[in-house]
Order: sequence, then C-alpha cells, then structure tokens
Amino acid sequence: MNPAFSIATFNLFNFVEPPLAYYDAENIYDATQWQRKCDWTRDRLIEMAPDIIGFQEVFSAAPLAALCEAQGLSHWALAPGQEEQDFIRRKPRVALASRYPIVETATVQPNPELVKALGLAQPFHFSRQPLKARLHVPGFSDVRVIVVHLKSPRAAWQPGERPLIADEELDQRVATPVLGRWASALQRSAEAAMLCLDLMNEQLRDPLPSVILGDFNGDLGSDLLTLLQGGEEDAYRLQDAHDLALYQGDRDPTHYWGANGSVLDHILLSAQFNAGFGQSLAQVDEVVVWDRHLRFNDAEQDRMASDHAPVLARISVRI
Repeated sequence: MNPAFSIATFNLFNFVEPPLAYYDAENIYDATQWQRKCDWTRDRLIEMAPDIIGFQEVFSAAPLAALCEAQGLSHWALAPGQEEQDFIRRKPRVALASRYPIVETATVQPNPELVKALGLAQPFHFSRQPLKARLHVPGFSDVRVIVVHLKSPRAAWQPGERPLIADEELDQRVATPVLGRWASALQRSAEAAMLCLDLMNEQLRDPLPSVILGDFNGDLGSDLLTLLQGGEEDAYRLQDAHDLALYQGDRDPTHYWGANGSVLDHILLSAQFNAGFGQSLAQVDEVVVWDRHLRFNDAEQDRMASDHAPVLARISVRI
C-alpha cells in the first residue's frame, strides 16, 4: 500500500478559555461550557485523526495545543499577533498542528506593488494574519501549508460609525449593512489576491507541494475568490481537493445560516496533488465533511459544537 496522509481544516468557533471573553464582556464560558467545548473538539480530532490540521478562531492557544498533543499532533505553530491586554478577546488567530515536523514558519506579507495596483489603503493588513509553514512529510516531500481565515461577510463598520446618508435611519437600515458588507467583500477579495501572488512567488523560488486551507468565508466560484484557482499554467494552479478526489460525493455545506447551507471551508491543493498532472506526486482519495452536528444536532452532545464543519482530505502518495 502506498504511503498516505490526511490534511484538515477546522473552524473551532470562539475557542476561548474562561475567564476570558470573546468580543463582548458577556461572552464568557462557565466551567461546564468550557469543558464541553474542549471535549467536543477533542472528540472531533479523534474521529478525524488528521495528520495535518489548520485551525481558525483560536483565542486560547495553549489548551488547543494540549488537545492536539494528546492526539499525536505534537508539532504546533500559531500565527503571530499582538497580545491583547483586555480580558475581552477580539482578534482570533489561525494555528497549525501536525504529526510531522514543522521545519519553518512565516507569515504572508502583502505585496506593496499589488497594494498600489489595486488602489488599496496603505498599509494593507489581513483581517486575520495567515500562517505559512513548511512541513516534512516522511516518504513524500516537504509541503508548504498556508492556513487562512479570510474576512467575514459582516459589515465592515457598525451602524452610526460611518454615516453615508443624511437620513440616519436610512443610513443604518440600508447603507451600513449593504455597503458595509460590500467593503468586507472587497477586503476578502484583496486578501485572496495577496495569497495567490505570495504562493506563486514561493513556487517560483522553491517549488513544493502546496496547500492553502481554512475558512474562506465564501464560495470558490464567486468572482471575489475564483482567482485563487486561476492561472493558465497548470504547475501554478490550485484546485479544490473535492474536485481532485477519486471518490466524489455531493459537495456538502460546511456552514448553515438558518436552512441555507454554504461551502465556506476549503482545502486547495497545488498541481503535485493532481493525479492528472504529468509531474504529480500524490492523489486525493476522498474528501470528508464532518457535518453530523450541523445536520443532526444533538442538544446534549453538540451543545458547545462549532458552527462550521471540519473538512478532511485523504491523500495517497504516488510511488
């Protein structure tokens, strides 16, 4: 049997240890809620048994690293960020855990020329700093992994913060939600552009099997994110792991708003994972969306569940 490994992405949904709060002073888990949150997260890690996994919405890194360590994911990296002094946490980070050695870590830096070309305000900042790492997968290759959490669709400003229409009620009821959401969409698209350019430059400098995974807060087919899979050169194209999978089922939603499901969480892979590419090194056997808690929510078991479904790609090395 060929060597195999798996890659996953997991939005944890406000993983913050009490007495810290998330976003608002009222949002503090009690001891029972926090234990349930940790237990639920641990159980998903046991079920998925990933070899490499990226996380989003990490406020408390140490307890998450401990959960990963207990499941054999002993190599750990956290995106850099300024430590918040207030007990209210507002700046979640992304993180990476792996069974394989993490050789080096870095961040994705906005390209100054692209910032100018797009007419973006300077300095440009990601809404959440992506984490870039180089891992060594025995029997396969070094792998470049970028963990992301792109800008959410929520309005970029609060009602009354940026009045755009003289009528205050109309401004808050129409202008703020509509134009504020558009501003967020533009930020998300700019972040995708920065990621795309950074990876192309990395691949020119040091070609490696590469992965961008995480919560993209949008469908890859949208005009704002489709560039992540763009490019005429097969060697530099990224493809959705689901589209590369040898065993494909339906593309299940990873998030629901009411009854409406969306695919927000993705694993994008470079050409080295494409069995149809002449220089491929691996193939995607299947992609699994761990969505039971979203479709059949158990009020007791899933009380502290995430609002996203983790996604896992199983990969076989072609030798």
